[in-house]
Amino acid sequence: MKKILLSLILIMSFTVSMFLLNSCFIDTDTSIAKGKRDQLISALQNKDHAAIKALFASNKIADIENFDESIDALLAYYEGDYVSQTGGGPATLSGKDGRLVYKYYLMSNDITTTVSVYRIAIKWYVTDTANAGNVGIWSLYILNMEDKTEQDPSYWGDGDNSLGIHVTAPLNGAE
Repeated sequence: MKKILLSLILIMSFTVSMFLLNSCFIDTDTSIAKGKRDQLISALQNKDHAAIKALFASNKIADIENFDESIDALLAYYEGDYVSQTGGGPATLSGKDGRLVYKYYLMSNDITTTVSVYRIAIKWYVTDTANAGNVGIWSLYILNMEDKTEQDPSYWGDGDNSLGIHVTAPLNGAE
């Protein structure tokens, strides 16, 4: 009887361990969003124009006026070496129309560098089974916190997720 009970306990322990171990390998929306954000921070740190461009949805780039110039403006605006970031998990929106599936993240984070603190807002498609060219960043807003007069807990740019890169100049008391 002891052998049977011990065998059952071992089998159950092994089964539970396998489920727990398997869950470690499943990407969550939070871990995927963190990885995407880290790609952007790396490209900013390296002042890598091509890497930033590659993060954007290839189908949307043609619809963004002066896209290459906006990357240059972003790289000129972002100063310092990365120190840390704060922000919650992403707002995840998804949909399904028959077999067509899409998913995107709305992210708002504060990025601290050795020079300043920047608040960013991003709309980033991670899935679009109808059109893979839609996967990538659609909109990116960046604001130097020294220029922000209202200290809201999150930043969502213009609220419309307008296509492109939006480097925010000093707000002069208005947002």
